[in-house]
Amino acid sequence: IASDVDGTLTISRSSYRIDIDAVKAVQTLEDNGIRVILVSGNALPVVMGLSRYLGASGAVVCENGCIIGYKGKVIRICKRHTREAAKIVIEEFNDILSESWQNAYREYDFAFHIKSNEYKNRQSEIVKTIQEFLNKQGYSWVRVVSSGYAIHLRPLDSDKGKGLLKALEVMGISPQEVVGIGDGTNDVELFKVVGLAVAVANADPELIRYAHIVLTKPSGKGFAELASMILRARG
Repeated sequence: IASDVDGTLTISRSSYRIDIDAVKAVQTLEDNGIRVILVSGNALPVVMGLSRYLGASGAVVCENGCIIGYKGKVIRICKRHTREAAKIVIEEFNDILSESWQNAYREYDFAFHIKSNEYKNRQSEIVKTIQEFLNKQGYSWVRVVSSGYAIHLRPLDSDKGKGLLKALEVMGISPQEVVGIGDGTNDVELFKVVGLAVAVANADPELIRYAHIVLTKPSGKGFAELASMILRARG
């Protein structure tokens, strides 16, 4: 199983708290020989640490596909980083944005949080404004996207699907053998390369369009629902 983290293993799409049922599900899957791969926009140390303590044995795909971690090795996929773009963005939009603490550990994909609740309902407008600003500054190769948790500056070649394919290559697993699960529009990239695409009940409508199965439960409870379905099918 290749799983997104935020909004998919958490208790909701607005919380960082990992659902205890999802934790149990990861460990039950692993105990039954089904490997769990985490695919996330988070930095390598965060995803690697989470994977270890959850008990997942698969590779980790970090920074929206730019970096793979597996068995102590790190594979870098993206060619360009957005560090310089991030510097001018925080200078220009310092009144509404703050840097993610993870930026100190990021290499390619840099993230920001919206400071005030006043602006949080205007995320799409803010994303568009930042993108237009970067285009004018010569950074048209940087994609500005919102994950719902943060605003990311992604290099054009960042792609969760490409990252997962590389992870599967090093693990010796065919993409057709993989079930992918997610909640956000950035998981469309993931859904396009897996054998079976599964959306949690509260997923973005755009993601649901690409799903083979839509679960009845949201976020982490949905992950646990999927795990139960797989284990029942195996008998």
